[in-house]
Amino acid sequence: LDTMKLGKHWDLSGGFRWDWFDTNYSQTVAPAAAFNRVDEMPSWRTAVVYKPVSIGSVYFHAGTSFNPSAETLSLSASTASLPPEKNRTYEFGGKWDLPNSRLSLRAAVFQVVKLNAREPDPTNSLLNVLAGNQRVNGAQLEVRSRLTSRWDLLGSYANLDGKVIGSNYYPASIGAQLANVPRNTFNFWSTHRLPRHWETGLGGNYVSSRTASSTVPVDPVTGLVKEAPSYWVFNAMAKRRLTEH
Repeated sequence: LDTMKLGKHWDLSGGFRWDWFDTNYSQTVAPAAAFNRVDEMPSWRTAVVYKPVSIGSVYFHAGTSFNPSAETLSLSASTASLPPEKNRTYEFGGKWDLPNSRLSLRAAVFQVVKLNAREPDPTNSLLNVLAGNQRVNGAQLEVRSRLTSRWDLLGSYANLDGKVIGSNYYPASIGAQLANVPRNTFNFWSTHRLPRHWETGLGGNYVSSRTASSTVPVDPVTGLVKEAPSYWVFNAMAKRRLTEH
């Protein structure tokens, strides 16, 4: 990976990577099983950054990646023979930082395309095949602010439009929402420094509903979309520094 500075306002980055992924998986309890797979694949990335002023920049990034079947540290009869899924990513964004950390803004729009997504084999439900195409168009905004010398605030929001855009064996799923990809996510976190070395914090995370299947999103019996509902998680903390060490 290398970065070249082209004058005062431009940076150009590029990188190349070769991964060798060797997996051995064994299960001794019934039914006993043992699988091995080695995946080797190159990937690359490149980025152009323009800095019109010292406190702001705009960038464009493109790159590739892959997902081996054993990425979850497990292999099975349904995945042991599958080559990796291949991905392409494009992103355009910018950042702006005011002096003294008073305000920092990050914003980006991006697209991630999976070229050969895993899908259940229509003739054997115990096997997977690389037969799908998936795409996520997204946007993200992040704000950091130092409201006072003792009070910091962080908030971010992301919108993900994930869809099946092609399928060799499940044409009815084209246009369906991708499994486990929430449309909206939001989080915030606030910290306040108090006298006598105390600090408190309060925050929350929101995740919107997610479908349970990309290829068969609708339950054949009820006709309803199979999904997990949206939810909130809230957190609070307090800490005190005892000594300088």
